[in-house]
Amino acid sequence: MAPSDTVKVFARLRPSNPEADGPEDVEGGGGGGTFLTPAALEDSDGCFQAFDCTSGELVYQKPGDGGDGMTFRFDGLFGAGATQGEVYQGAARTIVDGVLQGYNGAILAYGQTGSGKTFSMRGPEASTAPESEIGAIPRALSHLLEERERLSKEENVDVSLCVSYLQIYCEILQDLLAPASTNLSVREATDGRVYVQGLSRVPVHSINQCMEILREGDNHRTVAFTNLNAASSRSHAAVIVHLERREPTVGGERGMLVTSTLTMVDLAGSERVKRSGVQYQKLEESKAINLSLSSLGNCVSALAHERSHIPYRDSKLTRLLSQSLGGNARTAILVTLSPGNDLTSENLSTLRFAQRASRVKVSAVRNETVDYATLYQKAQAEVDRKDDSIHALELEVAKLKSQLTECKAERDAAVDKKTAAEAKFQSAEAGYAASLNALQQTSGEDADGSRAVAAIESVNEKWRSEIDTLQKQHEAQLAELRQRMEKQIHAYKSAAAEASQEHAVAEGELTHEREGYLETLTKYRECREQLQQSEKESAARISELLVEKADYEAKEAELVEALESARKTADISLGKASDMAERVESLESVHREQASQISRDYVSREHVEAMERLFKETVERLTNRLEQLEENVPDRQRGRGSEGTRKILSSIEDPRAAAGGAGGGIRRGVRVEPGGGGAARGIRIEPGRLRAGGGGRGAGAADRRRNF
Repeated sequence: MAPSDTVKVFARLRPSNPEADGPEDVEGGGGGGTFLTPAALEDSDGCFQAFDCTSGELVYQKPGDGGDGMTFRFDGLFGAGATQGEVYQGAARTIVDGVLQGYNGAILAYGQTGSGKTFSMRGPEASTAPESEIGAIPRALSHLLEERERLSKEENVDVSLCVSYLQIYCEILQDLLAPASTNLSVREATDGRVYVQGLSRVPVHSINQCMEILREGDNHRTVAFTNLNAASSRSHAAVIVHLERREPTVGGERGMLVTSTLTMVDLAGSERVKRSGVQYQKLEESKAINLSLSSLGNCVSALAHERSHIPYRDSKLTRLLSQSLGGNARTAILVTLSPGNDLTSENLSTLRFAQRASRVKVSAVRNETVDYATLYQKAQAEVDRKDDSIHALELEVAKLKSQLTECKAERDAAVDKKTAAEAKFQSAEAGYAASLNALQQTSGEDADGSRAVAAIESVNEKWRSEIDTLQKQHEAQLAELRQRMEKQIHAYKSAAAEASQEHAVAEGELTHEREGYLETLTKYRECREQLQQSEKESAARISELLVEKADYEAKEAELVEALESARKTADISLGKASDMAERVESLESVHREQASQISRDYVSREHVEAMERLFKETVERLTNRLEQLEENVPDRQRGRGSEGTRKILSSIEDPRAAAGGAGGGIRRGVRVEPGGGGAARGIRIEPGRLRAGGGGRGAGAADRRRNF
């Protein structure tokens, strides 16, 4: 198992804008304007009480807050005066070097909108920007290309590079190098590797080609103007570099195929809708960005606390980065911070995310495999070469055999010539013997033998001369034939020995290659069986996923139906709410009219009490006056009107004692209304008069009215 490591976290402070930011209370702060709009630069006081780039420690505290502040410690800090080159060397160079060695790598930029993520990753938008301002992505590509050239020249290593560029816009994956390819899917291979199905890969050979590819992708990326950023990224963008490194065979060891990927992500910035002022489609984009960043934060939190379930599938972003977060990759996160007093606590949220990310463990392994395909091709080429060599040797042997056959034929011809010469020599000897016999026969006729001697000498000389000539010719032909045969035999023996030696060497090499080839085929067969098993497992998994998809689709249909029902209910509720609003408005109008009438008709209790006192005094005066009048009335008439008069006066003194028919007695035009909230109750006076009614026929038919 690979040794575990943690995600490397670095923080960078965006330079302030002197015209908008004002003085800054951060050590190492620098000047330099940014591409931000004035609304994003409205804060004037710094929230960082310490920013130590040497120890990687910073202290966060809002101005006016008590206490010592919160301390955060990361793998590296870059102040406002840090250059692009320093940021790349400190945060990204180690990851890129690991990719060249065969380890997967990831570089992420995280922070609020307008804090400098895109500038740190890509650099200025202008193609004429100075080299010192280019971002981490172009620098990483340039570094990889330079190392490829060096490895090819110095170590004879074949390195190939391919680049992909994509964006995640409102949870839709789009290939920025092939804009027609939208809604791509994130898949997982049998070995656990995560990839984007259908994503194009462009082979690159120079940094100019890489920059052209990046510019083409940027032209298709979604950006927009907001109150916080003049060119706000409305999507997450990822540049993926695919590297393949084929190492040569050294010392009889087989060549290895090393593969790795470098994922460089420029995350869209989190933003508050109230400050950014977005609406309509931009509002939907902001919701999708914040949702995916929230999912990323949930995954980081789950990994930091080593929970059993990591919610990678909550968003396309976390699904794509599942290997980079807690998987087979070396990961570096660059969090970008904005100067100012951080009224909305965006910097604090970013720092807390970075602190959780620094506790995430990763286990990167070197991705190397035996290059069986290349080895098979090389072995097949070597076998073909050996076969060609053996065939050439066989042709040479056939040629030598043909020459040997010719030599044998020449030898047979020479033997035939020798036989003919011997036959001729024997014939000459026979003639010589015949001549000698004839000479002996004639020797008796020659007395002194002079003629015989002369004849013998003449014959002897003749035959001797002919024999010498024949012997010389025979010796010359024999010597020539022997020399030619020796040369042919020597050449044949040399060629045969050389062919035998080469054949033995070729046979040994061929045997070794055949053994390696058989071993390769065995491993290839094992790999094929594993692949078939993986395909079966994948088919089973696909079946399960199809079932899950059907369930999800059914649930989606239910949710859509529920949503439609909810929408209808909402429409009905809106209609009722509209009716209620009209009714409330009508009631408010009536209430206003009643309030106006109350303000006209109602008087305070003090006035009522004053009126009651006046009323009692009046009744007492009337009673006294009546008694005076009765005293002056003659005795015979005194009792006639006194009974009705007293009833009237008694009803005036106590209205509740009135008896008789409807409207009997004297009514006091006072009504007490309950007040609200413990306030004094209002007293309503009926139209300002008192009405006296008859208590029956004996009380009289006339009404007495007294106005106040």
